[in-house]
Amino acid sequence: HAHARCWSLKTGACTVLLSGHTGTITCLDAHTDHLVSGAKDCRVKVWNLRKGKCLKHLRWKHSSAVLCVKVTRPLVYSGCAKGLVKMWDIEKASLLRVLDGHRSSVKCLFLDRWHLLSGDAEGRVKAWSAHPDASGCLITFTHPV
Repeated sequence: HAHARCWSLKTGACTVLLSGHTGTITCLDAHTDHLVSGAKDCRVKVWNLRKGKCLKHLRWKHSSAVLCVKVTRPLVYSGCAKGLVKMWDIEKASLLRVLDGHRSSVKCLFLDRWHLLSGDAEGRVKAWSAHPDASGCLITFTHPV
């Protein structure tokens, strides 16, 4: 099993051990008291850092390795090796939207109040509305590889 560890910057000691992934953890993001992790086991996990526990009722999964995650409560975004980006809701424990526009692995995500940007292995960056009810890619930027 793979573990994520929280460390004290003052003492250098491990303060919390987060266990739950069965594959190597590939990405992390934090917002307030929540940590989101993605892994080669195709899972996205949300952790309560105050309790050091995984929110077990969230059984979020991709069909390939999760390579990037972003969290801004209550929403979580995850990108995978098959080129999908998924938008999840922590409070509703549900999948809200699947963004299917990439032809290669989604390697990174960036989020502001209105937009989600997703970057892939072929040098494409896609801009999407961050709103759960929106549809389609707003614009694609192509970088030479």
